[in-house]
Amino acid sequence: MLYVTCMAVCAHANDSDLIHLTLLEEGQEDYVFSLRNNTKDSLYLFDGYFEKCYDGYIYTSMYVHRYDKESKTYKLSLLPILPEIGINGCLNDRVVNGKDKIVKCRQMAFTFTTIAPQETLIVNIKKEAFQSLLYVNDIHPENLSCFHHMTPKMKAKKLKQLPREIIFELGVYTKVDNLLKWCNEADLDDVDRQATAMIVASVPIRICK
Repeated sequence: MLYVTCMAVCAHANDSDLIHLTLLEEGQEDYVFSLRNNTKDSLYLFDGYFEKCYDGYIYTSMYVHRYDKESKTYKLSLLPILPEIGINGCLNDRVVNGKDKIVKCRQMAFTFTTIAPQETLIVNIKKEAFQSLLYVNDIHPENLSCFHHMTPKMKAKKLKQLPREIIFELGVYTKVDNLLKWCNEADLDDVDRQATAMIVASVPIRICK
């Protein structure tokens, strides 16, 4: 669930000149986050994985659960998996339902929620999304491209137990005009350049076992 409100943001979160992500509260079923736009311009949150399908929210898919063995960091990452995101008019005709559709080439288009200047977006995430032991290897944003197919590397693995801390991260953009064009009007180099220019907003979550 996403909605925008004008509200004060509490402390204890990551700081950024442009964006500020905070855990506001832990409810019985949800974590409630605030995403504050600190700028004088609109910002755009990639919201493609907030969709609900017949088997639950897409953000509970194992493909958004990432683990970095070197840093031993576990993430719930809602950054767009760029090789699998299409633009309007260029989506795959074959329909794939369920959580796995986020890694079925060009099944999903770029969609965004606008955060107006100096406003705050409230984001509710089901707590079950932070309880998954299934994961794929972490994907570093700087290595992403709309034209580099990554799915074969995204093989499911399983943790023995949940870590004490999970990093929750969102992808935010300053410009999205090229990502919202129809494919017959879009310059693919401009699309790729804009798609990879995301701002990563993140906050650590302590998990109670």
